[in-house]
Amino acid sequence: MTISNNFQAISALTLGAFFAALIRTGRLLKEEKIVIFGEMEKSQKISELISSLLQRQGLPQNETLQHIRLLKKEDFFETDFLKLLKDFHASTLIGISGGKNVFSENILKQMGQNSPSPIIFPLSTPLKEAEATAEDIYKATNGRAMICTGALFPPLAIKSTDMDENRPTTRDVLFSTLDPALIQPAISSALKVAKLKDASKKMLIAAAVMIAQKSPRNISKEKGILPDKKHFEEISGSIALAMAEEAVKEKRCPPLSQEALKIALEKEFHA
Repeated sequence: MTISNNFQAISALTLGAFFAALIRTGRLLKEEKIVIFGEMEKSQKISELISSLLQRQGLPQNETLQHIRLLKKEDFFETDFLKLLKDFHASTLIGISGGKNVFSENILKQMGQNSPSPIIFPLSTPLKEAEATAEDIYKATNGRAMICTGALFPPLAIKSTDMDENRPTTRDVLFSTLDPALIQPAISSALKVAKLKDASKKMLIAAAVMIAQKSPRNISKEKGILPDKKHFEEISGSIALAMAEEAVKEKRCPPLSQEALKIALEKEFHA
């Protein structure tokens, strides 16, 4: 895949994780206030997908801008950041800045004050560039945040005291990690079957919606918002089919039936 397609994969995966988290909170997308902090070009790509999804849900384009704020890494000052989060009533915070620990305790606590279930995604990689750790977020929000990271953090268990039996206990902290392996094969296969070089916004949104629909958190609150690796192959097939069907709807490829698309994609996945 090209570099361009690689970031398409990350953008769609981010949107899928965000949408899955949003469904779990019970909030509507048109009620959400989203702050994206980091490299402007990447922030804009993610913002454009969220804006397109808002429009798909009936919001006029000029109103979508009322739900999203972009903040450049170069413009970061904690006091200004805190003011933005507070005044904007941000309920979702996405980081793609490469700024280690820039999501300070004060910033994370403000997110916890803004929402009973804030969505916080520190997506920068590697670990040494992550905006916050899963443990930071868990502690600052009293375990109420929906967390997805870009870097692979080790499993986390928090020690506490069982109030009923007054004895030490541990609780696993649920968080997911973006893994491009979930979506890259799907995008590659869908593009080959549709004979396209790049995926459209609608195709990427179709991928994101499918990821959200396949979220294990829909089945159990004791699961993360993204699927386990053992389910990647099955879910990648569903993502690829959703993207290829969208390409047909957009008339960007020959009008193949769903069955024909399934057969063609099956060949691609096992080529």
